[in-house]
Amino acid sequence: MKRVLKRIGYGIAILLLLLNIVVVMHASKFTYFYDSNIIQPKIRPEQLSGWSKWQVMLTGIKAYKKPITDSLLLPHQSFTVRTTDGESLAVWYAAQPQAKGLVLLFHGHGGNRAGIIAEATALYELGYSVVLTDFRAHGASTGNVCTIGYRESEDVYTMYAWALQFKQPIVLYGISLGAAAITKAIHDHANMQPSKVILDMPFASLKDATKGRLRLMHLPEEPMATMLVFWGSVVRGFWAFDLQPKTYVASMRCPVLLQWGEQDNRVALHETNAIFANLTHATSKTLMVYRQSGHQSLLLKEPNVWMTSVSTFLKQ
Repeated sequence: MKRVLKRIGYGIAILLLLLNIVVVMHASKFTYFYDSNIIQPKIRPEQLSGWSKWQVMLTGIKAYKKPITDSLLLPHQSFTVRTTDGESLAVWYAAQPQAKGLVLLFHGHGGNRAGIIAEATALYELGYSVVLTDFRAHGASTGNVCTIGYRESEDVYTMYAWALQFKQPIVLYGISLGAAAITKAIHDHANMQPSKVILDMPFASLKDATKGRLRLMHLPEEPMATMLVFWGSVVRGFWAFDLQPKTYVASMRCPVLLQWGEQDNRVALHETNAIFANLTHATSKTLMVYRQSGHQSLLLKEPNVWMTSVSTFLKQ
C-alpha cells in the first residue's frame, strides 16, 4: 500500500510540475511580441478548434508585433519619443489650428496606433489636436515585452510630459490596455493633471483580464487565473496581482467618461461597475453602455452613439 501511495504521490507531483510548465509558457507568450515584417494572421482564442485549440492550450499563442498597415490621412508629423527607461515610442501628431485641446490616444493589447485612426480622426474633426502612440513592444516602438499596463503606464506618462510643451488642455483616451495604463499612470504620478479622461473597456484587475481570456477558451477560471498571474509576475519581474485599474481610478480628479460594450466577452459588467463606483474623486463621471458592441472599437461599431457620447462629454 505504501508503494502504491508513493507512486500516486509521484504521479500527482509530475502532473503539477507539467501544469506549471504549461502555465509559465502561456504567461511568457502572452506578454511577449516577436519582431516581424510579415503581417501575421491574428488568432483569437474563441476562434480556435480541434488540434489547434489543444496546441494553444499547451504552449500558448506565439504573437508578433502587428505592422502599421494603414496611415493617418490627417496632416501630421511622425517621430519618436524616448521614455525614461530607454524605450523609443513611435508617434503620430496631427495639430489642429485653433485647437480646443490635445488628445493623447492609446491602443489596446496587440494593436498599434493604426488601430485608433478612426477615433483620432473623429476627435480631430471635433477640433482637437491628436497624438497616436505605439506602446512599447507594439507597432514601430522598441521592445518586445508587454506588461499589460504596468510598465506601459510610463509610456503614458512620457507622452503626457511631452504634451505639456503645448500648454493646452490635455485629454487622455485609452482603449482596453490603453485605458488600464492611463489609470496606473495617474495613480503613480501625482503631477499628472489631465483636463479629462476617456476610458474604453478597461479591465478591473489583471486577474480579471486573465479570467476573461480563459472564458474565451472555455477553460476553468480558477486555479488557472491565479497561476497565470503568479507566473507572469515571476517571468516579467513585477507583482501582477497589484495591477488593478479599479483601485487606481480613485486617484483621478477630473471628469471621466467610462465606456463599455454590453456584448463584451472579455471585460465583465461587474468589472465596469467596480471601476465606475471607485471614481470617488472624479469631478464628474459618466458611464456609457453600448448595447450592440463587444470588446472592439465602439466608434466603428456604433458611430452615432460614440459621437454623441464623446462630443457631449468634451463639451461639459
